[in-house]
Amino acid sequence: MGTPITLTRAEVPIGDHTGRKQMIFRVAAETTSDKPGLIVYEAVSNSGVITRYYTWFDSDGVFRYHTSAPADQDSDGSTILAVTAGNTDIDGPVTLGSTLKLDGTPDECTAVNAALSVTTSVSNLDTSIGACAGMTLADGTQGQIKFITMTVDAGDATVTPANPLGFSTIKFTAIGQTAMLVFLASKWRLIHAYGATVA
Repeated sequence: MGTPITLTRAEVPIGDHTGRKQMIFRVAAETTSDKPGLIVYEAVSNSGVITRYYTWFDSDGVFRYHTSAPADQDSDGSTILAVTAGNTDIDGPVTLGSTLKLDGTPDECTAVNAALSVTTSVSNLDTSIGACAGMTLADGTQGQIKFITMTVDAGDATVTPANPLGFSTIKFTAIGQTAMLVFLASKWRLIHAYGATVA
């Protein structure tokens, strides 16, 4: 008589791995508003209480979850991860396991190209062709953080944001001087200035 096998979990394979065929698992949506395809997961607490979590993609392709089937696919529940136009929105606290680095190429600002970019995180100030008192910074987007630093010093550079709060200008007179700003409630707010003169 064989030895009985006690199963601690069940696994249901889909497809034939040995055949090396790509498998596609499709959860169909109903052709009616607010009826997306749903996948339900069950979580269990340490005391054995089971909670169901319904997951789906809303009409904008944002992944959402809720403890019941959605009545409104675009507003019910919470977002898990929203990705739009290259930006990632994450609900809840984020713990970094490594260093935080700003991606992208800094824009190079000179007396000829005096408007700082609001689509890059970092702007380098280069006064090799002469000082520039007329550098500008247009309005950003809510929550945007901007770093400005002088990389080449052959004259002073003064940056005037379009809508600053609590200051008017930031003047850079030496390599390495840096300012960090955040755009909130339609205003550029200065977080910190290293070496630069704020007026």
